[in-house]
Amino acid sequence: MKLSKISPLAISLLFSLIFSNLSVAEEGSYDLVRKGEALSEIVLRKDAGLPEQHAAEELQTYLEKISDVKVPIVAEASGEKYPVYLGILSSLSDGERERALQQKGEDLAEQGFILKADKHGLSIVGKEALGVLYGTYTFLENLGVRWMMPGKEGEYYPQEESITIRRWRRFRIQVLYAADWCLPVPM
Repeated sequence: MKLSKISPLAISLLFSLIFSNLSVAEEGSYDLVRKGEALSEIVLRKDAGLPEQHAAEELQTYLEKISDVKVPIVAEASGEKYPVYLGILSSLSDGERERALQQKGEDLAEQGFILKADKHGLSIVGKEALGVLYGTYTFLENLGVRWMMPGKEGEYYPQEESITIRRWRRFRIQVLYAADWCLPVPM
């Protein structure tokens, strides 16, 4: 086939296939797990309450179910792995709160939470401890985890060799109650 007979559609398809793979390594991607190795750690302060501890355990459990890799839970970030911070706003110093969240949390609902991922780490922060748990479940849902009904038969999670997240702008969630349902609603 002569080069002059290649259609413009074929050329554009070829270029899109070549250049679409370049975005995989783009800046703003952070590996939690890559090919059987934990590249992250869950950071939970020592005096965390039961809902925060449960959130850390749930996050660890489902990351392991997805990837077959156990991500460690630590009291302080090591600086060697991508940190996943779990905690309540009041436990952060003013400087940490500003750096991690770039805002004050006084306008956040009682059980609301903020999720943010950047080069400093992934922050799952609630105004109260229950907000941390809600934020953790929302993050897991973003990874594809679903709970259709109680028990192991009712849960779904993807099987992945690697877990990569992209940079997120922060967003705040307000939790509203309608009857016995808990509905996260963007503010």
